[in-house]
Amino acid sequence: MKTIWITRTIPGAFRLGELLRQHGFDVLIAPIFDIVPLSQPVPTTSTNLWMFLSVHAVEHSIEYSWDRSKPCIGIGTSTTLALQQRGVKAEQPQCASSEGLFEFVCKQYRPPLTITLVTGKSGREDLAQWLREEGFQVQYWYVYERRLQPHPNFKNMIDTIVVLNAACLGPVRSAMTSQPQHFCLPIKLVVPSERIATQARLQGFEFVELSTDAADVSVLQALQRLS
Repeated sequence: MKTIWITRTIPGAFRLGELLRQHGFDVLIAPIFDIVPLSQPVPTTSTNLWMFLSVHAVEHSIEYSWDRSKPCIGIGTSTTLALQQRGVKAEQPQCASSEGLFEFVCKQYRPPLTITLVTGKSGREDLAQWLREEGFQVQYWYVYERRLQPHPNFKNMIDTIVVLNAACLGPVRSAMTSQPQHFCLPIKLVVPSERIATQARLQGFEFVELSTDAADVSVLQALQRLS
């Protein structure tokens, strides 16, 4: 294995990179997106449940006045810990993914409830759709947006890419090749769900390894299986 390209945003990329280096991996940290805060007010419709879909969602919402008496869920350990460190009691699903979050909510709560997804623009549309199909009312509170970062062609530098967000697939492909989408890429990809794996294969990625979820340890275990 040459070098692993970590595409996730800062600071999560640094945290994952440090863990991988501790286990002997060579790492390239080059986020696909930068995070830009938004000045969006808290939704006026009352909510029964807050769902924080990233550490960024916590960081860019915590200074606002929102009803902390309602249940809060973080999508994974880092997000939940970020809430707890700021004095917010929060639960988390066993699996740190949209699928894991959906399963957790359906087991713990019953519609009709209003769920507020605290997230970035154009994020987790699948999760909102699944919840609505189960009868939940879903609203978004966008507290940041992702800004695409330019990247050189990394084709000769790496052989494995960690992609934890489906929105990264297109930019990653563009950074690896100028060939049309049906052209197969021999690069190895690590993704956190079958949903993202399916999208990756449709974009021509041949070798897709599935991690249990998006947690750092799960990504490490997936890479160890490949090495």
